[in-house]
Amino acid sequence: MKFGPTDAVFEGFRITRQKPVLLLWLGLVYAVISAITVALAYQSFVELMGFVATIQAGQEPDEALAMQLLGAYGRVIAVALPLSLVASAIIWPAIVRSVLTPEDSRFGYLRLGRDELNTFVVVLALSLVWVAALVLAGAIVGLAALAGVAFAVLTGLLVFFGLVAFALWFGVKFSLAVPITVAEKRIAIMDSFRMTKGHFWPLLGMAFLAGILSFGVNLLVNIIAMPFAAISGGGFGLLTGQGVTALTIIGFIGTVVLSLLMASAQALILYAPFVSVYRMLKQS
Repeated sequence: MKFGPTDAVFEGFRITRQKPVLLLWLGLVYAVISAITVALAYQSFVELMGFVATIQAGQEPDEALAMQLLGAYGRVIAVALPLSLVASAIIWPAIVRSVLTPEDSRFGYLRLGRDELNTFVVVLALSLVWVAALVLAGAIVGLAALAGVAFAVLTGLLVFFGLVAFALWFGVKFSLAVPITVAEKRIAIMDSFRMTKGHFWPLLGMAFLAGILSFGVNLLVNIIAMPFAAISGGGFGLLTGQGVTALTIIGFIGTVVLSLLMASAQALILYAPFVSVYRMLKQS
């Protein structure tokens, strides 16, 4: 079956129009994961916000502060990355169900079961491959640096473009892994590789268009959220307990709600099209 880049790219908008409450359900998942992340890395968030406040005040950060920043950032990443995988393992199956079985919309298509566990395994496996690619790229550039700056720069450029090409190929070839895993109730990674054969360029074009649409939504929501962010002061006062007023609380709540809705909308815009493609290819 042949399809064009625009055949499924608006699937996320269609679902949002038919089931707008889905944004709230997905936003709830993001809210819970975000709250857990902040709770587990609270002190590190405070340190990061303090660094931002130092920069905004026009002060020049010293080496000790920079090292403290790196340590705090590393601790946040160590907490946020595993939890982001958990969020993906819950949200992506919900999106798959919203496309393939729209009639079963209880709890916003959210479940906690074998589909989510299988999805977690798939997402973890694909993430580890990408991490391995990054480590290999870093090692190649590091070895090239031993031969001199000019050679290292040239190697770095070649590695960068190689990584971009690999990311595009890898992302497209395994873009149907989660839809297949959820729809067929089994871990299916290489099945995506086979199913996407002969459809690389339409899928890449669709991903590109979905990215543009997602960027547009992100830009619009950020414009709407700017007054709330300005009122809340970026949430620094709430984290530190300093300068908290009713106005800053309202601004913070508005910023958080809009951010959660934007994250939910982007998940639907970016991933629902691939579920729709899986359905079309499966029916052909």
